[in-house]
Amino acid sequence: MNTLPPELHAYICEFACTDDGETMRTLRGLSRYFQEVAKPYLYRTISVFDEKQVAGLLERLESTPPHLRHIKNLFLANPTARSPSNQVDSQKLMRIITLAAPTLQTLSFVVHTHLASTSMIARLFRTSFPNLLTLTVSGFYPFPSSVGKFPRLQSLHLLGNRNPHGLFQMPTLEDACPALTHLRISGLGAAGLFVYELEEALRAEATEEEDECPIPSRVPPSVQRITVQAGPEPSADTGSSVTSTTILKDRFMMAQLQMLKTRKVPDGSDVLLRVRDRTLAPISVDDLRTDWLDNLL
Repeated sequence: MNTLPPELHAYICEFACTDDGETMRTLRGLSRYFQEVAKPYLYRTISVFDEKQVAGLLERLESTPPHLRHIKNLFLANPTARSPSNQVDSQKLMRIITLAAPTLQTLSFVVHTHLASTSMIARLFRTSFPNLLTLTVSGFYPFPSSVGKFPRLQSLHLLGNRNPHGLFQMPTLEDACPALTHLRISGLGAAGLFVYELEEALRAEATEEEDECPIPSRVPPSVQRITVQAGPEPSADTGSSVTSTTILKDRFMMAQLQMLKTRKVPDGSDVLLRVRDRTLAPISVDDLRTDWLDNLL
């Protein structure tokens, strides 16, 4: 190793950025020489979901020159996703995203504070990510609404809105993500209207017929695969807000999903639909982090 030029050592450091950053931290601890060689790659892959981690990371990023904070992969979770008593300033989370946005290629943003999640995710969708390829958003999300903020995004996973009715009835998804090929929507519950909307959009995509509906549903033309998955089955024992009507609506949704799952794909359809079995428990922060690690670039 001592006979190799610094360029090759830097190349080794670059390929060491395939985990959550642990390997890079180990390399930097080898010597002062490796500390210097690894500097441009120190923040290549970041995973934070603790209040102290968030505050410490923001302080370091703001004191680091832009050319040394080339962040490629970021997993950022509101700490309340793990512990409701663990609070963090949403401004800090959004500031980290702003600093990382120009170079990010993969991002998982998990906000499980119901009152704050919608506004924070709306701010995320208004941020420009010129190089982002893969995005996971977990929280009570609105729909992407700003034109051209995700020009290269190919894969989008939305989780946390039990009935995202209207997603395929507005052109906002297509406008915000013109290169989107893979769309995954998880955590559905009592979402009969959304499933009907999806079925209508798939039918229109296959037949290319004009829809008489005043707000027709359509799949963005770039999308090649759609994956949908229901969340845990509601039960009156799990909370006072769950009513018999909610349970009936959920069963109706599951019947619709089963029909979609077994439907024959019409000739001419360019969209592959996958209906996953419903989850037995909510998708956890650890599950989302595992998915993020599996998709590191």
